[in-house]
Order: sequence, then structure tokens, then C-alpha cells
Amino acid sequence: MRYTSGVRRPLVLIFALLCACDAGPPAGPAAGPARRVIEWRTLATLRAGRETTVISRPGGGAYVFQADGDGRVRAVSGAGEVTTLPVSPQRLAAALGATGEDDAAAVRLAAIAVLPRGDLVLQTAGASRKRSLVSLQRYDPASDRLTLLMSAAEMASASGMGDSIDVADAQLAGSGAVVWLWLRTTDGSVMLQFEARQLASGTARAVRPFRFMRQGDQPLRPGDATTLCGRPGGGFWLLDRAAGLLWSLDGTGRATPVDPPDGRPAPSAPPLLLETAGAPRMTFYPAPRPSDAAITPTSKARYPLLEIVAGRSKATFDRDALAARPAFPLHALRVTAWARDTRSGDVFAYDRMSGELLRLTPPSARADPSGAGRR
Repeated sequence: MRYTSGVRRPLVLIFALLCACDAGPPAGPAAGPARRVIEWRTLATLRAGRETTVISRPGGGAYVFQADGDGRVRAVSGAGEVTTLPVSPQRLAAALGATGEDDAAAVRLAAIAVLPRGDLVLQTAGASRKRSLVSLQRYDPASDRLTLLMSAAEMASASGMGDSIDVADAQLAGSGAVVWLWLRTTDGSVMLQFEARQLASGTARAVRPFRFMRQGDQPLRPGDATTLCGRPGGGFWLLDRAAGLLWSLDGTGRATPVDPPDGRPAPSAPPLLLETAGAPRMTFYPAPRPSDAAITPTSKARYPLLEIVAGRSKATFDRDALAARPAFPLHALRVTAWARDTRSGDVFAYDRMSGELLRLTPPSARADPSGAGRR
């Protein structure tokens, strides 16, 4: 019995080894679906670290403007071609009847907004030795024509600012059927509202729908680094990037704070409505700064990241799911302005750190990001 048993053990072992050899290498883990990658494609290089406006063009594309940059308005086509609009300081001054060299040297373009049919509303600023160069003008890209909408005296009267209108900082934002003009001085601020339909026809009637912006029963006093952005429904966003605060305001000046989810840093741009079925909303969260040290991450996501919410569906795409040109500092990406191409659905975005104008194709919030962090 012992002899027979000793023979059987080696035979069984040899048989098992032969079977293992015939079976080939051990199978690895089952291959999953390919990871979805969102590519940020560079279209142009602007000045970095500047206050920049990116707004959608009706019919496709976008307009890009840097108030503290070179003062030019750039048009981005749906194909991604970037051109400069022929809106020079000399033409802006001439629309005011100011033809002197000192007038052209003193006038500057301070803010822009777009009307539903594609015309641009332009806010000018400055003063020469002879006159104020503050105005509200309309530019029609189709006819290349500038029209004066409001003079400095009319704006001073409508805002109640008087001569302080010459030193007021101005921001414009389109919001559907209305256009908002925010005028600010060290003494306070005024929000004026215009009907887009009237501006398109060449007339401007300013309305001051509220005296103060308020949060609850308290006046809202945004910081100096606050940006005005239009949003659907006639309201607007205010984003104080220095303080990391975002408010949503309605047409009566009532502010509702929009706090980031627990563990997220403050967004660097207002949420972008993608305006497709289900009205998905996309938010960009940059990498936390040293001042955000109090943030305790609730996940292992790597910043920066995009989060898209549509109803009860939410998809998160962190840095591992983002791609850009070689040597692009993706870890420092900080989108401060963006707009949706109304034709293709793509998004044009300005990165404040690199100064690059980027383009991306947003994924669906309902599509599985394949490991990119669906919640």
C-alpha cells in the first residue's frame, strides 16, 4: 500500500503540470471600457492673468475680450478660427464726435455684451482734456457700423453718479432679453438694466430695478475682484474669486449664495449651462490654492476637475481624465471664463494661468465616464 501510494503522488503532480502548460498563461483581469478623456485644444494664446470675457455668438462661435489686455475684441468661428474685429479706439472716439488725437489716446473699451441677433454692446471709458469719453455703443459686425446708444451725460443721469461716471468701473452681461450694466466706484455701485430689443434697434432706456443687491435682509457688498456674468432667466452671477464666493441673483437684486459641495474648492468660473436636453450644468473646480487649506477632500479626485450635473445624474472628470497639448501645465489649469458654441455644443474657455484660449467637447452627464469618477 505504501509503495503504490508513493507512485501515485508523482504521477498526479506530473499530470497537473502538463495541464497547466497546455492551458497557457494565467488570465489577467477582465478588460474594462476605455477611459473617457476630455481634450483641451489650444486655439490661441492671449495675455495670462487678465480679466477676460468669453461670450457665445448667435449662430456659432464666441467673442473674446480682455478689458485689461490689448483692448481688442476677438471673434472665434465655429471652426476655431480667431480674428480681430475692426473696433479701434479711433472709431470709438469718432462715434462720440471726438476726432482729436488725445481723444483716441484716452478712450478705451471697458466691457462688451452680445445681443440675441449677434450685435455687440460696447461700454467705453476714459476722459480727455476736452470731454468725457464714457459711452454705451452698439457694433453690428454684419455692416461694420458703430452706433452711439448713450452719452456720458445720459449715463451719469440714469445712474445718479454725476461726474463720478468718468471714474466708474463698468461690466456688461447679457441675460436673454435683458442686458445688465454694473457701474462701480469707491463710493458704491449701481446696476442698470436695458432691454436687448431696444438696444438692437439703436435706442437705450436704462432702468434701475433695485437700489441695492441684498442677501436676505443684508446688503450684498461684493469685493473688488468680483465678476459679473449673465445667466438664463434674466438674472446674473456674481463671482468673487478672491474670496471664493459665488452668488446667483434674480432681476430684483436678491442674492442666493451658491456654495461648492463639501470637499470641493470654490469654482473659478460660474457654472455653464450646456443648454441641451435635461439642461445639464458644468462646473470647473481648479486645484486648491494654499488659502484653501481648510478644505478636506471627500474623495481621491485629482484637481482640476469638471463636474456635470443633469437632474439626478452627475459625472465627475478629474485631472486623470483631462488632456491637453504636450507641456501644457494641466495641474495649474484655471478656467475663469467660458461659453458654449450654440451650434456644435463645444465650449470655448480661457485659462488664466497660461493665457490660452481652449476648446473642449463636453461629455454627457448621463454617459458613463468609464472610471473618471461617476457619482
